[in-house]
Amino acid sequence: MMSKIKKQYQAGLKIYSESIKNKRKTDRIFDGMQSQLQKINKFAARELHNVLNSNLKKLDIEDGRVKTTSNNLAVLSDILVGVDRIQNVYIDKYKQVLGQNRTKLFDLSNEKTNKLNDIYESIGFQAINTELSTEALEQVEITDKISNERISSILDKWRNFVRDTFNNGVSSNVPIAEFKERFFQKNGHVKIGSSLDEESEVEALIRASEERTKYQVDQAQQNGYDCCWNSNPMDNRTKPECIEATAVGVVPKSQMQSDHGFPPRHICRCDLTFTRCEWKVVNAGINYAINESRLRLIDKIESDPKSYKKTDPDELYQASKDQIRVAKNTQPEFLLIPEQIEQIENGTLDINDVL
Repeated sequence: MMSKIKKQYQAGLKIYSESIKNKRKTDRIFDGMQSQLQKINKFAARELHNVLNSNLKKLDIEDGRVKTTSNNLAVLSDILVGVDRIQNVYIDKYKQVLGQNRTKLFDLSNEKTNKLNDIYESIGFQAINTELSTEALEQVEITDKISNERISSILDKWRNFVRDTFNNGVSSNVPIAEFKERFFQKNGHVKIGSSLDEESEVEALIRASEERTKYQVDQAQQNGYDCCWNSNPMDNRTKPECIEATAVGVVPKSQMQSDHGFPPRHICRCDLTFTRCEWKVVNAGINYAINESRLRLIDKIESDPKSYKKTDPDELYQASKDQIRVAKNTQPEFLLIPEQIEQIENGTLDINDVL
């Protein structure tokens, strides 16, 4: 029969495995979400292109220059009506994408919790209650409201760019070719589309990441889970700062927050998994799995430095060096290897001497 200590240690190994599997599922949701956001951004750029193209044909022009006339001011009014229509559709689609993916991320978070609960209960440990308090749910709503205000601000800048660019061109009586260049790139794309793409995608992905992390932190707090670890898969795509946050292993929540920050950034592929600091053997099992992943990463980068995907060779070289440096200099503080578990079981090693 397996001993209590070995069961707890193997539970830690299973917790690591389930958390990494869940993180990979989370990555796929974020990737899908980014793809959906890119589609609605392309919709907005395409519609704006059509609104501008059709209305700029109505401009009063004299000697190849845009005139300052009441008709041209009316053209601006028509353009802004079109912009407002596009933005109303955009914000509805944007909220829909975020709402659907928030539900997926929360469901996935609960799926992880339920799988870990099964492991904890198998060794007689307290499971996490996934039901959040009213206060925690209110915080999610507040975050939602703030982010909606941010995206509205981004769209306001978009509208103001159209208005100000138009007014400046008309009042300056610029040549029509120059006037159009202020709105369109040489390839025909609308100039303001790229800024909307970048800002709206970053806002949405950061918001989704923050909400998921807040959800997990609130769950942990309600259930007295006071330690955590960063369940990043630590592969060749992992940034040095994320390697450090992961390779440190299971640490008190306050230490993770002060040393590495909450929440993990979506671009870093980081995710938090919570545990209790008092569950030392379980956490030692998690730390062992983390450390094995760290050693595999070192071996992979040293044998193939080009596996770090960057376009600039100098960046690639420096990034690989930084990864190696951090991975070699960071490892979990409390670590038990399988041989030590055997020694503890047969009485040749005191667990208090190593944990």
